[in-house]
Amino acid sequence: MARGFDSKNVEEQQSMADRAPKPHKEQLTPEQQAAKRERANLELVRKKLQNDLAAASSDRHKAMIEAALKDVEEKLAVRS
Repeated sequence: MARGFDSKNVEEQQSMADRAPKPHKEQLTPEQQAAKRERANLELVRKKLQNDLAAASSDRHKAMIEAALKDVEEKLAVRS
């Protein structure tokens, strides 16, 4: 009997949650969505480059990664 009561309670909570007003997400234009995705991608690239730089052992490889990191950070600064 306890199981039946519990499942009805859960069902009631779920139906109440479905009826509760949900906060509206900010509506973004397609251009804003693209800019947001581009920024997120650049941040991921920056994080990867930082990890690569920490693991790099060759001076030439470090220089190449630093140049790429500088470029990504400049692009992020423009999009801020």
